[in-house]
Amino acid sequence: MTKRAAKKKTAKRGGYSDMIREFMSANPDAKPKAIFEALGSRGVKLGLINAVRAKMKKSAKVRSAGVKRHGKVGPSARNGNGHSSLESILRAAAFAKEVGGIESARSALSALETVKKSL
Repeated sequence: MTKRAAKKKTAKRGGYSDMIREFMSANPDAKPKAIFEALGSRGVKLGLINAVRAKMKKSAKVRSAGVKRHGKVGPSARNGNGHSSLESILRAAAFAKEVGGIESARSALSALETVKKSL
C-alpha cells in the first residue's frame, strides 16, 4: 500500500480539522502546543492546528460583530423604556428645519452643551 492510499484510509477529508475543533470546544483555553501533544500522535500537524484556531477566531469575531448600526439615537430622544419615540424624533426634525439643517442643529446643541458646562 502506498503512503497516499494509507493516508486516505486513515483520515477522511476534514477529519483532522474536526478533531482539532472538537478538542478546542472541550478545552477552549488550550494552546497550540497542548493541542499538538494531545492530537499529534494521530497525525495532526502543528500548522493545521494554528490554521484552524485562526479561522475559528476570525469566524467568532464576525459572528460577534453582528450588524453595524448607523445613526444612533441619543438618550434625550428616548422615552422611559429606552426606545425612541416618534414624537421626539419629529420635534428634533422640526428643530433642525427651523435652524437651517442638521449641521446647524448640531452646532447649536454643542453650543448649548458648552453653556450648560459653564453654569
